[in-house]
Amino acid sequence: MSERLLSPSLSADEVRQIEQICDRFEADCKAGQRPLPEEYLDTAAEPARSALLRQLLLLDWDYRRRAGDDPSAGDYLPRFPGDPALIEDVRREMTEPLASTRPGSDEPQATPWPGAPVPGPRGEAAQRTEAGAARYDLLQEVGRGGIGVVFRASDRLLGRELAVKVLREDHRDKPDAQRRFVDEARVGSQLQHPAIVPVYEQGWFGDRRPYFTMKLVQGHTLAALLQRRADPGQDLPRLLGIFEQVCQAIAYAHARGVVHRDLKPSNVMVGAFGEVQVMDWGFAKVLADDGVDVEIPSPEEGTTGPVQARPVRGREGATQSGALMGTPAYMPPEQARGEAALIDQRADVFALGAILCEILTGQPPYASGTDAEVCRQAAAGDLHDAHARLDACAADEALRELARRCLAAERTARPADAGGVARDVTAYLASAQERLRQAQLDRAASEARAEEARAKAKAERRARRLTLGLGTVVLVAGIVGTTLGLAEAWHQGELTEQALKDEAEQRRAAVRNEQKAKEEEGKARAAGNEARRLAAKEKAARDRAEKQWLRAETLLYISHVTEAHNHLLNHDLIRCRLALDQCREDLRGPEYGYLVGQFAKKARTLPGHAAVSSLALSSDGRRLYSGSHDRTIRVWDLATGKETLTLRGHDGGIVALALSGDGKRLASGGYDSAIKVWDLATGKETLILRGHQGWVTGLALSGDGSRLVSGGADRLVKVRDLGAGR
Repeated sequence: MSERLLSPSLSADEVRQIEQICDRFEADCKAGQRPLPEEYLDTAAEPARSALLRQLLLLDWDYRRRAGDDPSAGDYLPRFPGDPALIEDVRREMTEPLASTRPGSDEPQATPWPGAPVPGPRGEAAQRTEAGAARYDLLQEVGRGGIGVVFRASDRLLGRELAVKVLREDHRDKPDAQRRFVDEARVGSQLQHPAIVPVYEQGWFGDRRPYFTMKLVQGHTLAALLQRRADPGQDLPRLLGIFEQVCQAIAYAHARGVVHRDLKPSNVMVGAFGEVQVMDWGFAKVLADDGVDVEIPSPEEGTTGPVQARPVRGREGATQSGALMGTPAYMPPEQARGEAALIDQRADVFALGAILCEILTGQPPYASGTDAEVCRQAAAGDLHDAHARLDACAADEALRELARRCLAAERTARPADAGGVARDVTAYLASAQERLRQAQLDRAASEARAEEARAKAKAERRARRLTLGLGTVVLVAGIVGTTLGLAEAWHQGELTEQALKDEAEQRRAAVRNEQKAKEEEGKARAAGNEARRLAAKEKAARDRAEKQWLRAETLLYISHVTEAHNHLLNHDLIRCRLALDQCREDLRGPEYGYLVGQFAKKARTLPGHAAVSSLALSSDGRRLYSGSHDRTIRVWDLATGKETLTLRGHDGGIVALALSGDGKRLASGGYDSAIKVWDLATGKETLILRGHQGWVTGLALSGDGSRLVSGGADRLVKVRDLGAGR
């Protein structure tokens, strides 16, 4: 976007809106359309309208020139009569050479890495007072470290928010602090990974303080997320996913020969949408292929020296004095003892194990005592407390064992680099996901078996209740019969015999009822089996339907290929192309490629125009009419590929053509706002029509050529009677 857009009178919202509209306009240009700038102005009010119009005209001018057109200010003046000064300004910018950027310009200068010395603010550069402030507005301090301050800032050139890290005022005149600050920018600029904060640019402010810009990450640190947990087992899957992304980022850095040396939860940022960023590479160590320090030029004298002696941070991350670097609570023994020559990728592996230890147990490896005591434990590699907490936590043994291996006091016992740790974490998460899926399947099967058992038990209880009820009835009947028999034994003998018969019948009825209950249970099972059978049948039907649909699509593809082949044999290239375009992409095979190749061989190129802007084809397909921004119309014989007629008369580029159904009349329109009607038999202009404010965007002729419909940039559609000339 042109720098002149950045007027102080425009708000940030207006700048973003202008960028979005210009992006949409440029996307339409790239899609092969011919968008009109005036259609994108919408209801923009000043001063945003002028700024938007200027950007749209610059884009339109550029894309027209790429298409072979020769734009001029005269193309835009009739369409924007109220903006002659703006159009002239656009013309000058697009036709006059731009001034090149010089070392003494007001733009902050980028710094390469590794290689040439870092240029300090001396000589001509010292006169660029607050050069960075001309581009960046520092809005709010978001973080402060040992030698740097991080601000949320606004990039006035690109209209976006980013982070700007600036050397602290009290370190401005310290060469070592400047060197370490620039080292951080250089290292960060070489690490292009989604989980590593990208560095955009490094430069110097006018007060001799270096700065660099980077992506603004908004969210919470991993340390803050860990502190919010009620117990170490809470939110473990999410935290392990974050840890995996950290491992992948450090594995990438190790592959590039860079060691972080200060990995800890407070240097890991988790964004609002789950994105993970490893921060603060100020203590990074760059290794050569042989594992030794790479020498980086000094920013002041241009001399070289290894990137090593750095401040050491306390247990909570505060800077302490000393000749080491890092945070003791997460530091391997060799780093805590100041053995700089032994610090390599395995130092970061120890820090990754320390982070994993805090995720699993709630505390880093060295978590008790004063800062001095923590430093002593780190130097001695005293990990007994960490191992005890790992043994007592409820995490899976695979995770605890990985943490123990990473936290090995002997560096040779740790994984060689973060790549091995990342692979182990990824494998564990994959196996955990598989175990979860299997547990869900087992639970579903268990629930199904339990439901079946409940149904069976319910049926049995129903049968027992029925049997008990019938038995009670039989018992009462027997007592009544016995009592009557004793009272009237002499004439009720036959009644007693009948009662016994009834009791036997009731018992048989109870047996039948129990048998019926079992039959009902069998029917229920059969119904379940039938439901499963029907589900399988339905799935088979769906599979058959999908196969039939695919077969139909295949037959349609074969039809299109056959049709294209026939058209190719008949030299009907247009219909051949149309048939090829209808072929489904995922079915296209060698036969499609063959036809496309044959089409390309037979396709004819008709030279003549600088750029074609409109076309019309006769109904018999023998003649082609082409209009161009070179203000000519050409008539072609498609059988021979020869130009048979050239029509001239427009004062501007031609953007619309229309042919009558009988092929006798041709209408044309363009940037000069004129519509011309031609007699194709004589090649003469027979009629000139005007009426649109701005250029003509589209034309259509009736079959007999007596009526003409036109559309223009003024958003009007006009219908004309050519017989009456109006």
